[in-house]
Amino acid sequence: MAPKEKKTAPKLAALIMREIRELPEYDHIARVAITRAPPQAPDQLNWHFSWTVTGNWPVPDGAFKIAERFQAQIDLVIEDAPTPSASVDADV
Repeated sequence: MAPKEKKTAPKLAALIMREIRELPEYDHIARVAITRAPPQAPDQLNWHFSWTVTGNWPVPDGAFKIAERFQAQIDLVIEDAPTPSASVDADV
């Protein structure tokens, strides 16, 4: 089995939402959140996703399939927390 590609949580969310935005029937999906999964065996998924929607519409099964496809192909990069002296410009 080939190693999975690695991406940060913001990049994963952007990839998923780019596909979601291509489907007008999913326009009520406002965002996807990517969270790290508890450490497990190396062949297990290392991230989970959850949706935020506008209104009371359910998330279509197809949106789950899109995110699950990315889970099968990409691992989450576990980033170290920035040091207290590090700063990040919010406009970057």
